[in-house]
Amino acid sequence: MGEDFERGDYTIGWICALPVELSAAIAVLDKQHLNVHFLQDESDSNIYQYGQIGTYNIVLARLPSSSYGVTSAAIVAANMRRSFPSITIGLMVGVAGGAPAPPRYDIRLGDVVISEPVGEIGGVLQYDFGKTIEKGLFIRTGSLNKPPAILLGAVAGLKADFLLNIYDSESIYSMITDLIRTKGLNAFTRPPVESDRSFQSSYDHPKGSSEHTIETCVQCDPTKIIKRQRRSPNETHIHYGIVASGNQVIKDGTTRDRLSQGNCKVLCFEMEAAGLMDQLPSLIIRGICDYSDSHKNKKWQPYAALTAAVVAKRILLKLPPKGDERSRPVQIDPAREAKKAKILKKLDRSPYRDRKDRNPDRVPRTCEWFTSHSLFQGWQQCTSSRLLWVSADPGCGKSVLAKYLVDSILPSTESRAVCYFFFKDDFEDQKSIIIALCCLLRQLFLQNPNLLSDEVLKRFESGGEGFSNSFGELWDALSTATCSEDAGEIILVLDGIDECEESGRSQLVKALCRLYSKCGDFRVKFLVTSRPYDDIRGGFQELDTSFAYIHLRGEGEAELTDISQEIDIFIQDRVRNIGTRRELTPSERDLLLQRLTAVPHRTYIWAQIVLDLIEADITIDKTGILEATSHLPETVNQAYEKIISKSRNISKTKTLLQTIISAARPLTLKEMNVVLALQKHPQSYSCLDLAPDERFHKTIRELCGLFITVIDSRIYLFHQTAREFLVKNSFAGSQPIPPSPENNFQWKQSFQLDDCHKVLADICIQYLFLSEFVSSEIPKYTLLTSIDPPVNERYTFLNYAAKYWATHVRESRDQFNPATLRSVLMLCEAYSLPCLNWFKIYWWSLSEERPRSNSLYRIRRNAYLYNEYKVPTDVPTLLVLSMLGLDAAVGVLLASEARPSQVSMSWDAAGSPAWNFESYDFTPIPVQILRAYSDINTRDPAYERSALSWAAANGFSSVCELLLKSSTVHHLMPGIARPNIDVNSMDGFGRTPLTYVVWNKQEPIVRLLVEGGAHVDLSDLAGGTPLSYAICHGHEGIIKILLKGEAKPSSRDEIMRNLLISAVNRNYVDVIRQLSDIEGFDPNTEDEYGEVRNNEIFLSSRTVLVG
Repeated sequence: MGEDFERGDYTIGWICALPVELSAAIAVLDKQHLNVHFLQDESDSNIYQYGQIGTYNIVLARLPSSSYGVTSAAIVAANMRRSFPSITIGLMVGVAGGAPAPPRYDIRLGDVVISEPVGEIGGVLQYDFGKTIEKGLFIRTGSLNKPPAILLGAVAGLKADFLLNIYDSESIYSMITDLIRTKGLNAFTRPPVESDRSFQSSYDHPKGSSEHTIETCVQCDPTKIIKRQRRSPNETHIHYGIVASGNQVIKDGTTRDRLSQGNCKVLCFEMEAAGLMDQLPSLIIRGICDYSDSHKNKKWQPYAALTAAVVAKRILLKLPPKGDERSRPVQIDPAREAKKAKILKKLDRSPYRDRKDRNPDRVPRTCEWFTSHSLFQGWQQCTSSRLLWVSADPGCGKSVLAKYLVDSILPSTESRAVCYFFFKDDFEDQKSIIIALCCLLRQLFLQNPNLLSDEVLKRFESGGEGFSNSFGELWDALSTATCSEDAGEIILVLDGIDECEESGRSQLVKALCRLYSKCGDFRVKFLVTSRPYDDIRGGFQELDTSFAYIHLRGEGEAELTDISQEIDIFIQDRVRNIGTRRELTPSERDLLLQRLTAVPHRTYIWAQIVLDLIEADITIDKTGILEATSHLPETVNQAYEKIISKSRNISKTKTLLQTIISAARPLTLKEMNVVLALQKHPQSYSCLDLAPDERFHKTIRELCGLFITVIDSRIYLFHQTAREFLVKNSFAGSQPIPPSPENNFQWKQSFQLDDCHKVLADICIQYLFLSEFVSSEIPKYTLLTSIDPPVNERYTFLNYAAKYWATHVRESRDQFNPATLRSVLMLCEAYSLPCLNWFKIYWWSLSEERPRSNSLYRIRRNAYLYNEYKVPTDVPTLLVLSMLGLDAAVGVLLASEARPSQVSMSWDAAGSPAWNFESYDFTPIPVQILRAYSDINTRDPAYERSALSWAAANGFSSVCELLLKSSTVHHLMPGIARPNIDVNSMDGFGRTPLTYVVWNKQEPIVRLLVEGGAHVDLSDLAGGTPLSYAICHGHEGIIKILLKGEAKPSSRDEIMRNLLISAVNRNYVDVIRQLSDIEGFDPNTEDEYGEVRNNEIFLSSRTVLVG
């Protein structure tokens, strides 16, 4: 042999189907082994190539010519394993047909799909091995292996690189162009971007077309091309999910869409992967060369094959170096990996990178005074834990600075993890400290998976369902992770903490003070930005040496000068751009710059608004510049008033702005089009007078001018200060704002937030009563499809109205007239079409991460336990209203002559509605229902569970407290005798409320129930007790509470010995210690037959305790 390699040196198998795929694979090798020849297994007909990427040696093979499909791939993989038994992981790299479903799955030609497990599907779905169900949906009836854990880890590393901006969507294209240039691979050049056309699935390529027209689609109807968001021609996106594999070529759009809608969304179709997964567990990497329809051609195959090969190489380079302990075969704990994946999914609460990138980039040469500031330099270079607070007045560029620091000054490295969150108070997920902590933890665990240690996993497990919604639990997890020996340097950037909800901000400041007042050997550094609020300043003043403070307005003359110069640099840059676009002469540019920089007390936001105003109005001569700058607004508020006062339709502008202000999420242009069209009060969706997209975009510009901005077709206010300009501060009193004459309307603080919610609530209710939704049922939502894309595309705004109408009703603070209240009751009328149509969308949108719907989510989860898989159609009106928190409507319903089905006290999947409403401050709803129903021990007919049982199981501690504490009941319901609460009531399975709470690891409610007289040793029909279940789960805090309960188990009870056995087998040291400390308990005593049978247990427990 020319090269000194042995058969056992090759550990990775790379399989391709087409010659062009093999050529691409060879092109990305770091080194090709040209003179390597091994004797193959006599039955092995494969032809091999050999090479190296990083420290790994690779065997490459492709399917025989004209041989495709699952079986051929399986044969190639089996032959490879026989000849190279040292190969333990495989790659299938090549091209595939995409299955786009924009905007969520905006798959384009040249993009790459990587197989990744989704739910129970291992990453590859064999689409010709299953069955077709209702509506033509296809579901699998078998399963294939997952990719090897080490490759999934490498994929996670690749994701983290993109998340951390190490790579971006243009990086792959740059790698490919470099490869083409250096290796002369001109045949792999990217085709023109205009050849990437995605046609409507029902539109087929014209029959009888020549080969030329098949390649170019010149005879295809251009009106059938699907309009998509513009994308840079240099972008290549990577998509992760399910690859569909089978023996049939998919070249029909309708078939593609039918097969890709099932258990989960299929991202692409190919013909080989299913043959590999059980022969050689592999990662599938596919470049998209067509859209699996009749317009399929081979033009994009070479480029798509090369993109897939380049991505495959990046993944292999993420593997531990060969020889590293991590690269050797290890015992993977599937249960532990599943727990880690579950935690990362729970922490995925907000698109934090997108929210960061909403902020503009800094202008070159700005922000430099800050990065050279001695306090920042000292904080950055410090090797120990430090806190830096950066404050600034509104519009001074805090978020631009924070983005610049994250992207350019403080990048993540191998030894440093940088995590961030940008607060904004215009949307729920951006002002929550809980969501911020989840995002920080997720970024930290993705960058350094070692920090997701057994201790952290245990914290998540013991916290149960409420962990990801508990500040204390999340902060403790963050502290545990950052104090780990493997942590290295950690920088956490929190921008705009003044826009965090007030209670969360207070928690954060106190937690930071506690953290930095400790003398700990950890290297976590926080950088937080905010406005200079007194409560933040006062909170941080508790700290001394571990705290540094910079105010962006400057603390001295020199700093003020530096900041003023940087603002002038920003103005110069904008004037230069305006001059280029408007063809200003040098003297005109100088004049404009001179007039602008003459204004005192300039800020970034003022300069941006005024320059936008000037560019919109300027006449191109010196006279026009003088006129435009002769009455410049001196403040940001004056600039806003000038912008919005130009509106020619105040009514529409009010509706538009109030909708943006109160919306639960940013609305799209199409959704806002519907909102404004509803002002004409159409009777049906088909009667909506919707403007064409481009015209509507211009319309809202004419209505609001520069007051709003559109990013990715979603509408936002220009800046946080714009919201503050419009909305009256809630602390300024609740007096109604008197209306101004239309011709002299004053916009400053003209809105109250609850009025804005009322406007959008009325709009949502009006929409849900359009004839299409009250006269017929929209397509059924089942367990398999939580969102029906055709329905959402046909009925724009339906998804939003169904999910959030109740939110806006609730936030409008009971301002509705009787007619509107009647509409609310009709929307919640059990069995009616109006209720069914919105409720099934809402039902599948429920999530434990959405606090307002958290209670219903848990009811839906509990419903699964009893095989209630479909959307319920029999929910009592009272339950719907109470779950949504609509207390005014509850009062009206209970005061009316409602039918029994409307105010039923039970529902098979949920139990009593009063106890399933999660209340934080004893809202009026449970009290209203208690007034109406005196027997609170009523049990539901299906499971014989009481109100307390359901409330406890669902984790509603405040409702449990309402039921258990007589003083609370008397306080809330004077004159009503305290009901006789049966705290130990057993359901049809013999389970008490305490049993369910222990199962769900709800420690605070365990304490409530035990204090209320719950027995810890009542056995259910399976023989289990709350204490035995707690020990099986290893929940030490709950065990302590139970062992302190009044009904302690007997020291000679056989159950106690069995509990000790369980604890010993699970190595629960603290649990063993607690059991052993029970007075009088001796596991070595005689049983009822006079025998001593537990000496081994006693010795085992002693062994565990001593180490």
